[in-house]
Amino acid sequence: MRKRQQQHQPEPKRFLLAMLISGTLLFGWQYFFMPPMPPPQEADGQTAAQKADSEKSDPKEQEAAPKPLPDAPKPAQNIEFRADNLVRDDVTLTMSNRGGKMQGVKILKPAQYQDAGDLLGEAPRETTKFPFGVNFLKDTLVVPTDALWEVDEAASTKKGNDYSAISYKYIDPAGRFQINKTYKVAEKPYQFDVSVTYRNISGDHWANQPVFDITGYKDPNLETSFLDPRPDLVEALCKTQNEMEREMYGSVESPITYGEAADPVKWAGIDRRYFLFAAVPLDGAARCQLERVDDNFLQTRIIHDEISLRSGESKTIEYAVYVGPKDQDVLDQAGHDLVEAIDYGFFAFLARPMRWLLVLLFGFTGNWGIAIILLTILVRLAMWPINHKVYVNSERMKDIQPQIKVIQEKYKNDQQRLSEETMKVFKENNVSMLGCAPMFLQFPIFLALYFMILNSVELYKADFFLWYTDLSASDPYFVLPILMGIVMFAQQSLMTVEAPNPQMKTVMKIMPIGFTAFMLFLPSGVVLYYFASMLIGILQQIMIKKQFQRKREAKG
Repeated sequence: MRKRQQQHQPEPKRFLLAMLISGTLLFGWQYFFMPPMPPPQEADGQTAAQKADSEKSDPKEQEAAPKPLPDAPKPAQNIEFRADNLVRDDVTLTMSNRGGKMQGVKILKPAQYQDAGDLLGEAPRETTKFPFGVNFLKDTLVVPTDALWEVDEAASTKKGNDYSAISYKYIDPAGRFQINKTYKVAEKPYQFDVSVTYRNISGDHWANQPVFDITGYKDPNLETSFLDPRPDLVEALCKTQNEMEREMYGSVESPITYGEAADPVKWAGIDRRYFLFAAVPLDGAARCQLERVDDNFLQTRIIHDEISLRSGESKTIEYAVYVGPKDQDVLDQAGHDLVEAIDYGFFAFLARPMRWLLVLLFGFTGNWGIAIILLTILVRLAMWPINHKVYVNSERMKDIQPQIKVIQEKYKNDQQRLSEETMKVFKENNVSMLGCAPMFLQFPIFLALYFMILNSVELYKADFFLWYTDLSASDPYFVLPILMGIVMFAQQSLMTVEAPNPQMKTVMKIMPIGFTAFMLFLPSGVVLYYFASMLIGILQQIMIKKQFQRKREAKG
């Protein structure tokens, strides 16, 4: 009975022992694992840094951490959050002292881009994942992403309430390093000169690899689908000496690294279809890394070679930063191969001159929609001889159908003789066995036109007429896609020889419907091109059809 009572009733000694053990464990956990309390009047982000150091650094690294000098600079007290405008005539950046990053972008010139609003407006306001952050690769030194930096007014240039140059300063609370980051308006369009100076303010030597981060937000509401095959998604970019690497959010399941001694990094960035945020390390970089950070954020990180600083030494890294539209002429002027940010696909060598011609035609018409129509006419005229052969061959094929049917019936049990007699009829009537093969020669041109129009920023918010006020957006009433489908069906009816079986007839009927569905949510500029191209094609077919009709009537 006594043992059973002991099992159910706690003894005072055991209770006190359990409390002592629990208290010891709690105290030990707080002492060894909990981040230390921040010192009085310290920036919010410093707690995160101390926590990162305690979690990531091993005891040996902590013991070897640089010691601050007695006269080392001290962090400013009571730093408050602030946002300032860095202004040039073509773009305004809203800069935040939380990390000294860019948290807003408004394009001012040309006027048609103003309707884009804040290019960073989709990102949650509470995030710290904005472009152009700096840090260290090894966690022995850490810059908290949410730390508030001091605006160095003495190193900044202010015009009224705005800045043409703004400088930020961050001092490590542990007294190991100081970082000065300065943005300055550059001469070339949409460009800024950015310099980052790392200074060792400790009494010891330290070495680490600086990193420069460009981050973009992936809108969770935008997804690729059959009806919207190319939504305006965020993309991570890395340009090396020999390659142009680009990855969408969905394809970056784990960090991807580019760059090596034989293929150094030229620039890196984040873009969408029409706008680019890029940084060019002027003295080069070791590599760049593309990775997801948190939910719905994609980051391109420029990783530099290790810098080794003794006490009091400093190292400055300079960048040419581009924040603006993916305009081919502007990016060509910017240099550093930034123009390769524009994705014209495999046939870029054809797309670029076509884009030049489109801009030239716009100069004469002042309307991008009319320029697309004129460009389509010129391309169709250039392809007129090839299409003429195809359409003529189609009409001749219709003329010999009665003879083919007789041969098929006569030699249905002799395949070899059937082939010989069919080839003989083809040769006598000058019908090509290749049929529509010459049209495949046009495929690279049409594909180049498709990618050129799809990715031309000039069509962003560009007026055409009626409700077509943005040729980069889909037709809100689906008028152009439906008209294009009707024209495609008519063109198919004019050209196609009677299908040999019911299945083929069904396929031929479904094709215009499927193609129309595919076009419903594509930019109206792309659909306008296809509609105009098919309309010209059907006119050419009608002309050839009438010629053959007159010949048939003449024969009686």
